[in-house]
Amino acid sequence: MQRSIITLLFILSSFGLQANDKLILAKVNDVSHLYALFENPFLNIHYYSDSFIIASAENDKKIDGETLILDQKAFSDVEGYYIVYCPPSLRQSYLDQIQHTAKVLYTDNDILIVKSLNANVRVPSAKNDGLVYISQTKASLPKTTLSFPVITEIDPVIQYMTEMVNTDSIMSYIQHLEDYGTRVYYKQQAYEAQNWLSAKFEAMGLDVEIQSVIVPGFPFGPATSSGNVIVVQTGTLYPDEYIVCGAHYDSWAAWWNPDVAPGADDNASGTAGILELARTLSQFEFERSIIYCFFAAEEAGLHGSRAYASRSSMQGMNILGYFNMDMIGYLKPGTDINISLIYPSVATPLANYYTTIANVYFPNIPITHYSALSGGDSDHTSFNQNGYQGIFPFENIDDHSPYIHTANDVIGLSVNNAEQSRMFTQLIFASIATLAGLANNETSITNPINTELLIYPNPTTGKLNLKTGGRRIKNIEIFDVFGKKVLEQKRQDEIDMSTLRKGIYIVQIATENEVVVKKIVKQ
Repeated sequence: MQRSIITLLFILSSFGLQANDKLILAKVNDVSHLYALFENPFLNIHYYSDSFIIASAENDKKIDGETLILDQKAFSDVEGYYIVYCPPSLRQSYLDQIQHTAKVLYTDNDILIVKSLNANVRVPSAKNDGLVYISQTKASLPKTTLSFPVITEIDPVIQYMTEMVNTDSIMSYIQHLEDYGTRVYYKQQAYEAQNWLSAKFEAMGLDVEIQSVIVPGFPFGPATSSGNVIVVQTGTLYPDEYIVCGAHYDSWAAWWNPDVAPGADDNASGTAGILELARTLSQFEFERSIIYCFFAAEEAGLHGSRAYASRSSMQGMNILGYFNMDMIGYLKPGTDINISLIYPSVATPLANYYTTIANVYFPNIPITHYSALSGGDSDHTSFNQNGYQGIFPFENIDDHSPYIHTANDVIGLSVNNAEQSRMFTQLIFASIATLAGLANNETSITNPINTELLIYPNPTTGKLNLKTGGRRIKNIEIFDVFGKKVLEQKRQDEIDMSTLRKGIYIVQIATENEVVVKKIVKQ
């Protein structure tokens, strides 16, 4: 018995907890107040937002600001707590549903903080989604390890590369995932989707890791979910600096009918976007590493991304930023494409960088900034909680798909704008490619490090010479910075740009085996 008590105390201390700590909610006044709360030596913060923190502490009187005791003994009889997004209209029915299995510790506007009364029963959602699991692991504020570049003009090479993002590919991926019928995290179809995603990456020649994911409090004990699919594209110059993009591939619907959850917009659309990013970005080499993530069990409480982000933090990974894709396919008929960018204040540098990229490459697309999604959450939160900046570009927050978590979340109704899906993907493509840094200027679509085919001189006043390395040239096309073709020829030995204005151009040379792209300056 004594040994068991000692073991328990050791476990608690490893998370910064004491056996007599209380679970406390403290209101956050502003971002400087949030930083001050993290510096308080009497607090162990487990969750934070721009509005409040949830922490454990022995004495709430040593906390600056408005506080409330949620539980007299933090984590003493539960592994974790849940934030449940529950609009007032559903509150009474939800309270009736959980009255014998869970206890509400806090109520405010659209959220509840809930504690399970039975370790073997998972806290249910109030409206088929909107759960965030709070474990006793300590949260961390993002650490800035790199100044994001300030972009003022289009890089024609990156702009050309973004044109590789293919609408048909995105829509075919969405259709495939929808056709599973359900991807609820514990269903067989979720495992099949996991294996399909893994196979797609293996076909690209990339190594795949399947990270196991556990969902606590499932009926009859914790449940093994389908796993996270993780792929690393290693950088050539800074392999230990990572840019991460991800999407959850699980779906959700009414709890009494989990076999009907097609999840086209939520979130086959985001999954398809990440898969298309991988297909296109993996054809090039970058100075920094890029990680592609497909998360499991997001709908049950962000469990997949929490498992990956917390492991990354424990391993000391230097993740420069996380780009989340979740619901990118619905546009309310009669409205224009716009982006709702969701992130906490601590991720403002990454959000500003993304916005700058958008203003340069998609200047006509408005972006509105939000600190939170009132009706739920997504995987960017797991990264922000674990010391990394994460942002969440979302379809119109006020007019997002009304069909999610129903049988009607399908292509046509819920995914009704393929061009928007492509634009969201292209924008994250440009953000990642710019931040990762092309490894060289000799960009070949099939062989990124090809240096035998040369064009010179560069810059040029008119004529360019070609050194083909024995290749047979099939066609040469020149594009301006707006992607408009301005010249085409089949001549093998030189290119005549004397009739073109001064500026930057993209030369695309098609040989029998590849297409080589080069940036040329006309003086």
